[in-house]
Amino acid sequence: MSAVSKKIIAIVLAILFVSACGNDKQAAASAKETIGSNFTENLKKAEAGDATAQALVGRAYLKGEGVAADSAKALEWIKKSNAQGNPEGQAALGGVYWGGDVGVQQDYKEACRLYRLAAEQNNAAGQVALSGCYELGVGGQKKDIAKAASLQEQAAAQGNTLAQEMIGQKYFYGVGVKTDQEKGMQWLTKAAEAGQTDAMLTIARIYYTEKNDPVEAVKWDQKAADKGNPAGMNSIANCYENGEFGYKKDEKTAYQWYQKAADTGNADALFNIGRFHRLGLAGLKKDENEGAKWYQKAADAGSPIAMYNVGTYYENGESGYKKDMAVAALWYRKAAELGDKDSQLMLVDLYTQGLGVKKNLKEAARWQRMADTNNGA
Repeated sequence: MSAVSKKIIAIVLAILFVSACGNDKQAAASAKETIGSNFTENLKKAEAGDATAQALVGRAYLKGEGVAADSAKALEWIKKSNAQGNPEGQAALGGVYWGGDVGVQQDYKEACRLYRLAAEQNNAAGQVALSGCYELGVGGQKKDIAKAASLQEQAAAQGNTLAQEMIGQKYFYGVGVKTDQEKGMQWLTKAAEAGQTDAMLTIARIYYTEKNDPVEAVKWDQKAADKGNPAGMNSIANCYENGEFGYKKDEKTAYQWYQKAADTGNADALFNIGRFHRLGLAGLKKDENEGAKWYQKAADAGSPIAMYNVGTYYENGESGYKKDMAVAALWYRKAAELGDKDSQLMLVDLYTQGLGVKKNLKEAARWQRMADTNNGA
């Protein structure tokens, strides 16, 4: 699954929790605080038949905000809101069916149907979520990036910062719309100025890769980091570790930033914490086994390079791991499927020699072709 697809899935799931604000961490936290603090008031309104309040009460029960979490009550209130044709309830129930983990079976088709109903009422959350259906080509929707872009622009015009970030990227890179970098930057800047940290990171990436201005790029990374974005934190940690782009080299400060990002579960940061322990950086005692523990956490969180390292631990029986070629092969495959070139080459050797896997020269050749066309590390 591509990084874009994973992001879209995360976005659509986020609709269930924060329909008005997108998936920005700070905006989500603010919305959740509002939902929780107003729970008693919203419950009274919901019991009196207010459909929007019913959707809010459903979300509160779902996440335990202002009340003990109760998925059954959450579903009950969200369904009541939906039954009245309320777009907030429709979008929320769509999120329930999309996730398939709140007392209903996962059903992308039903989710997209509900998102469409909300979108047709000009509900920004429904528009963004429905755009995900078109972007992925799921739920009975034919993949249509242009349609997804149209829906995102409609939501962006209503002030949805997540949609602003998404359509900003599309205009800048010409995805589903005619390339218009000026318009793309306008949307991205609008979202970033409203506190949308994904937009800040996108602007940073543009300055890194398109404008060749890393100093300006890292300013946006810093803004994202200051608002709690783990990818931004990881980037700032890199700047301190390497002493670049206006940051004085300081391994201890770098470690602190990596730790902040790691505390959120960020795979890259978890890997970097492990690397610091393995190499004895920032005044830490050099400890291969401690480093391996963090690499395992990073691998479990989805880091390809960490998966590769875990594979080597099982292959060589080191850093507290018992030698097991079959398990090593599994980790190499996980990393290889995510594009890690070293792991792809390891699979070539394993399939050629029949180590940890059944000897299969065709499979070895397949992975060799993938490695040959892989421009990544």
